[in-house]
Amino acid sequence: MKWHKRDADEHRKGHVAELYQRHGLQGIFFWDHLNDLLTERFNFWCPGCYKFKTSIFYAHFQPMIKDPRLIRKMLRLLHGDKILTVSIGKGEIYLYYSDIIDKADEYTKKCQKKAEDKKQEQPESARDLTSTCNEMQRNNTSDMHRRAREYLENKGVKH
Repeated sequence: MKWHKRDADEHRKGHVAELYQRHGLQGIFFWDHLNDLLTERFNFWCPGCYKFKTSIFYAHFQPMIKDPRLIRKMLRLLHGDKILTVSIGKGEIYLYYSDIIDKADEYTKKCQKKAEDKKQEQPESARDLTSTCNEMQRNNTSDMHRRAREYLENKGVKH
């Protein structure tokens, strides 16, 4: 994804406002930078599914946020508000952000549609994750989070 949509007054609404109230400018920075990071690593085969090495994920927010505990606290807030499904395991962080495709530019949406139409060309490594994510997207939000937790637990990731 080359770019993503962002509301000009996003810091005054919902979960972003809560991040701002609790963590000040670090909360705004975290949300903006998280969206940039997820946009940069957008996966056509499974939009919204992400896996990071923990140390690399934390490094993306430095030097503005040096304490990984603060990053985990903000991730838990977004998880609790059902914005993200988050699982932090030994050495890895799994995120599921279903709304990322709504922020995509039109070019990316067209490419993503083409990727969906060519499922037979999907890499083997992405098939399991893609089918799980597609199933999560079809279900309602609470069921989606339950299934995401089950999927991550089946993969041996504790959260």
